[in-house]
Amino acid sequence: MRRFACISTVVLITAIAAGCGSGTSAGSLGPPPGPSARLEIVISPGLVANVMVRRYRLTCLPAGGTVPHPAAACAALARDPHLLDPLPPECHKIVPDAGSRSVTGRFEGRRVGLGFMCPNGGRRWGRLAVALGLVSPASG
Repeated sequence: MRRFACISTVVLITAIAAGCGSGTSAGSLGPPPGPSARLEIVISPGLVANVMVRRYRLTCLPAGGTVPHPAAACAALARDPHLLDPLPPECHKIVPDAGSRSVTGRFEGRRVGLGFMCPNGGRRWGRLAVALGLVSPASG
């Protein structure tokens, strides 16, 4: 009888251990989903000859759009969502003929309306453009 109890205990512990960490629960089926986003990006060159306005779209969940690598852009925005925070008030000064860049839409349920038309917005635009895959990190 005692031998049967020991075998039963070993079988029970093995069954419990097999169920732990088996990867079958819904919470462990892969990385957590990225951010929800639906963004429009417009780059106007200003008075530069023979350069067209460029327009891009980005959606996340699922990743798609016309940016070069939508999934990578969604992942970059998930890592640094502050790139889409409102710009400081001093960045509403427009620099004539310097062109503009804008990002509008929704990100994680909040409205996004960024207009990069001033010198102070340049750094943030540079980081955002890299995150969106519109320029490479080396080309700035």
